[in-house]
Amino acid sequence: MANFIIQRALYEYDSKDLSPTQKSVLNALAFACYNHATIMCDPSLAQLQIITSLSRRAIINALNALEKNNF
Repeated sequence: MANFIIQRALYEYDSKDLSPTQKSVLNALAFACYNHATIMCDPSLAQLQIITSLSRRAIINALNALEKNNF
């Protein structure tokens, strides 16, 4: 199920108008934070900050926008 969600997100990635910040956060979630062994993707904001080099506020805004767009 989780693999399907990631595949859908990556497919939608090209067909939606996402900001560069949203794309960066989505890529981090899909490629750097998803654990295939546990089927979990639950990084901390600090971990996302390290991976994306974005501010905490930028990550929160991107996550809210991605959620609003059903990612």
